[in-house]
Amino acid sequence: MTKGTEIKQGESLDLEYSWDGKDLTGFECEVMVKLALEDEAPLVQLSLTTLAEDKKSFTGMLSKDTTDGLPIGDLLLLAEIKKDSTGQGREFHQTLRVSPQGVF
Repeated sequence: MTKGTEIKQGESLDLEYSWDGKDLTGFECEVMVKLALEDEAPLVQLSLTTLAEDKKSFTGMLSKDTTDGLPIGDLLLLAEIKKDSTGQGREFHQTLRVSPQGVF
């Protein structure tokens, strides 16, 4: 699991995922926020469809409306870059610490 990210409820969070400089044309990127790794149902699930100009990273965001509904505490931010036709894939895991809006 990589280093965590901290946000306040109602703050947007920019997302960017790359895979060691690999050209990601034809790949998909799925992102989920969960309470715990073994939880089946994600709190948030979205597809990042925007590839950077150089085709080496997916970009997107968790919107203010999305993070406003997240529970306070440590959550898991999971992403997977994959190409189903070849079976290639890479997962990313990090802690997402959510604090109440207006609390420092």
